[in-house]
Amino acid sequence: MKKILILAVSFFVLFGCMETEKPKAKKTAPAPVIKDLTPKGWEYSTEEDKMDGSKRYWASRLSTNIVEFNFMNSKSWFRLTLRNMNKKNEIVLMMMEETAGQFMPSLFSPPKTCRFKFDNSPPVNFGYSSSTSDGSSNTIFFFNPQKLIANLKIAEKLMIECEFYQEGKKIIEFDVKGLEWNR
Repeated sequence: MKKILILAVSFFVLFGCMETEKPKAKKTAPAPVIKDLTPKGWEYSTEEDKMDGSKRYWASRLSTNIVEFNFMNSKSWFRLTLRNMNKKNEIVLMMMEETAGQFMPSLFSPPKTCRFKFDNSPPVNFGYSSSTSDGSSNTIFFFNPQKLIANLKIAEKLMIECEFYQEGKKIIEFDVKGLEWNR
């Protein structure tokens, strides 16, 4: 009798406590997590080159909108940066989330362009280079930085329309009021 009771309890433990397989829920992509990078105005920084003692200067501004992309249901802020290195000005536009879209590469002639609209002025095109030292596709460098800087210094609002790989054109907005740049 003891053996039968032990077998019955063992059977119950092995098979009675097992969960039956539940239907699996559909897997959905996780909601994109985006850093809270609330725009704070122009941010300035200076750095000294340890090799030659020259100064490097930056002014950066975060976009006031978040751009949505179909790829992986992603979103991204953008950062507009003016930098002066070796007494040369550059204007850089960088996507803050690397898994979002990709700027169209500027490998072919004529160079790719983005449209810039300063306040209520008509849009103007500025060419860009997507050549970065690390080969990333989330950063572009604009041609004719002096003309761009002159417009940035007198504008309050800026819209930049850029084309993204398999995403089409998207508009990135900035509040550019108060830029101080004398480089």
